[in-house]
Amino acid sequence: MDPAPALPWKDPVRARKYQTTEAATLYSSATGQRKRASIPADYTLASPGGKLSSDGTRVQVRYRSETGWVPLSKTIRVALSTPAGKLSWKDSAARNVAPWCAGVSIRTSSAGGNSAHVDWARNGPGRKEAREWISLATVAGRNRPLDPNHPLAVAIQYHECAHILQYRAYGYDGAALKAAMNRAYGRDNGIEHMADCMADVLGARRTGTDYLPDGSTRMWVAGYGGSCTGGQLGAARKLIAGERP
Repeated sequence: MDPAPALPWKDPVRARKYQTTEAATLYSSATGQRKRASIPADYTLASPGGKLSSDGTRVQVRYRSETGWVPLSKTIRVALSTPAGKLSWKDSAARNVAPWCAGVSIRTSSAGGNSAHVDWARNGPGRKEAREWISLATVAGRNRPLDPNHPLAVAIQYHECAHILQYRAYGYDGAALKAAMNRAYGRDNGIEHMADCMADVLGARRTGTDYLPDGSTRMWVAGYGGSCTGGQLGAARKLIAGERP
């Protein structure tokens, strides 16, 4: 067995933390292919020495009781205050929507659906302070556990974040939002269809097939099933930018 490489654990100047963006391999050395462990996605790793491989493609980290090297391409650097270990389901979802819905509270449940919520209270004459949150189910289908980074889960997260962006663009005026989204869609239920279009623009994959260990397959669909026209996608881009189409 390869000896564990030494780490300068006492160097606070170079101390860093990294978080895996997908499942990654912990390698025994900076350049070799010998595997020491498999690291799940959304796992925060301490790198007290911040040591990089000579070619700059791997960083030396501590994973549980193991010391090794992880590809930088499968990580992002995070604040030193981030606790080491696996993110919770809701924290993974929050990270997925953070580019657009940073700070929006995420609530999770193993029973119940997916929804976005806004509430507001007047704070001084005519001023409104909004409170926003997203509720997400950690299961799919017949209470099947759903990984927060599965494309189905991500598509749902993007869709619900899109609702928050819709409300922001229309100043939390539900009636004005509904009328505008129905015009953009060309029929009723425009709010939901346009949230799907916004999810598409954000990079969601709304249909797919899972290949199961027993050799069978399982198809899945996110959203409301309608395809988006070029005009609707253009409107979606404006909403994401905070503009009214």
